[in-house]
Amino acid sequence: SLKIAKDLEEKLEECELIPIAKVWEDDDLASSSEKVGFIFPLYYAGLPKIVYDFLSKIELGKSKYFFAVITNAGDINNTPLQQIETILN
Repeated sequence: SLKIAKDLEEKLEECELIPIAKVWEDDDLASSSEKVGFIFPLYYAGLPKIVYDFLSKIELGKSKYFFAVITNAGDINNTPLQQIETILN
């Protein structure tokens, strides 16, 4: 996941890689970016707990476009994307 995130950061314009673990304890956790992406590994057919908790905590009111890249060694289902949609709506 980290390798993919770093590759995307290099290829996308005005892109900044911010690890969840580095901002997790911030009191005012909010994004001022118009576009926000989440890149993470699949855990037991769903979101890793830290990603789930982070999405529940962050304020994304100014963001208009979201994307997710989910890494997995095998087959993937829609569960993590459905979880993200539920949390952000």
